[in-house]
Amino acid sequence: MQIKKIAAICKKKKQVILYNKVNEDGEPIQQYIGDGSAIYPVYGLPILDEESILTIFDVQKKKRDGWIVKHTAPPAVVNLEDVDHGERRIDTGNITIVYGGMELLPVITRRGLALIDTMYLAPVGDVMDALDIYERTAPDGSPYIVAKVGFMLQSVILPVQAINQAFTERLGEIAEHCKVAFIAQADKDRMEEQQ
Repeated sequence: MQIKKIAAICKKKKQVILYNKVNEDGEPIQQYIGDGSAIYPVYGLPILDEESILTIFDVQKKKRDGWIVKHTAPPAVVNLEDVDHGERRIDTGNITIVYGGMELLPVITRRGLALIDTMYLAPVGDVMDALDIYERTAPDGSPYIVAKVGFMLQSVILPVQAINQAFTERLGEIAEHCKVAFIAQADKDRMEEQQ
């Protein structure tokens, strides 16, 4: 995992959320870093606080105004364990969509299409060859995405809420034009074979 890439994500919103998983005595046993849309486990570092995380993120003291650093328990709506018995491995394909300044990766979930911002995969880019993407389901039935290497959780990514009527209609138009172009290319290929 590349901490500098997590820093770049958090710098966009000037927000860091430190999620502390605690033991029965209330002592932190695992920490996660996020920006509200993605969560990454922290391994090999001491328990972080506001001062240490902003130092690691190379935010100079004079530029810390406006930064929000929150400490909280992990969100109850996502499972941060390495294994979730309801998870389902999904194929991400090789198509991305640029929309609203974001590069979005479409993934097919049990509830249809979900879009994840590819910037949230950047911190795990060093293990992309071994990365598997899974769908997990929140208690309300909404999907969220986890990236894992083997059984080890690398990130939790919440889908981008970009799917609306205009977006859906535009993708439908593009799909129709894609079919027309495909048929035209197939006809051209067939004619060339016959010559």
